[in-house]
Parts: sequence; C-alpha cells; structure tokens
Amino acid sequence: MLNFFFDAIYCGLALSIILLLIYFIPVHSMHMAVMFRLWLVLVVYGIASLPFVYCFTHSDTVESGYARFLISHITFAPIVAGVLLAVEEADCYPESRQRFKSILFVLDPHILLCFYLAKFSIKMILNHNWEIMPTDKKQFLCDQSALNDACCRPNSHGCIEQTTYFEMDFLYCAIISFVVYMLVIWMRDDIPLLIYRL
Repeated sequence: MLNFFFDAIYCGLALSIILLLIYFIPVHSMHMAVMFRLWLVLVVYGIASLPFVYCFTHSDTVESGYARFLISHITFAPIVAGVLLAVEEADCYPESRQRFKSILFVLDPHILLCFYLAKFSIKMILNHNWEIMPTDKKQFLCDQSALNDACCRPNSHGCIEQTTYFEMDFLYCAIISFVVYMLVIWMRDDIPLLIYRL
C-alpha cells in the first residue's frame, strides 16, 4: 500500500509538470478551467491505472511484463479507442455500444484515457472555433437548420454537453477499474498466503 501511495504522488507530480509545460508553452490558448479539467482527467487516470500496471509485475520476467505493458498501451489501446470514437460518430447500437465501451474501459484504463482525451481534444477545438468565430457567421450557422450548432442555444443540453470536458462516465469506469484491479492484486498476493497459513 505504501508503494501505491508513493506512486500516486509521483504520478501527480509528473502530471503537474506536464501541465505546467503545456501552460508555459502555449501552442493553443487554454483557459485555466479547461487546464484544471485536463489535470483532473490525467490524475484520475493515473490513480486508476496504477493497479492495472501492477498486474504486469507478475510476469515471468521483467522483459515479458514490460513487453506486454507496451503492447497494451502503445498499440492496442489507441486503436481500440479510435474504433470506439468512429462507432460513436456513426451512432449505431447506442445501448449495446455503451455497455461494450464500459467493459473495455474497466478492463484497460488506457483505452479509457485514449478515448476521453480524444473527446476532450475534439470538444476543445470545437469550443475554441466557436469562441473565435465572428458573430455574423455564428448567426448564419444558427439560422441554417441543417447546420444547427449545439451552442446556438447556450442553455440547451447539446451546448452544455459540448462545453463539459469532464464526463462522469470516465470517473465511474476509472473507479470500477481501480477496484477490480486492486481485488485482482489482493487475490493474487494475499489469498495464497492465507491459504498457506491455514
């Protein structure tokens, strides 16, 4: 448990350094509220993924554990997250798609991060483009029924959803993933000792 505490502190410090770099090297103007939400997403991911990463330490060799971890994080997770984003844009099978997404998010927290960072980026770009758009162009887009932007009506559900960067589904899946992998680690490490003592 002490390792987890120090790893969580280390993760929080590393993420803070990354966000400070983003803040001081402004490639894109980002409001402090958006920066805080990005930090929150990354911290939740960092804490939720620690037990998942610990599962890779139970491999036969360090090299095989590291290889499995890299394959899972560098290749598999971004591809799956991209497919999930494409399926979400197609808007087909919404109920089964949501269930399937939640299962994948719980099984691999990195898929969860890739998916929500992509959604975060899309929302940030859409909101930035809307903010810098001239008023007459906004009015023209709002008048067109086929191109009706969600934020033509600022208090509408669509506009609130578009301007909300932190989604509760992310938090729920991260918490469940954390609990599942902590139980897996506990069962793998402590239950054999309890059985041996009996």
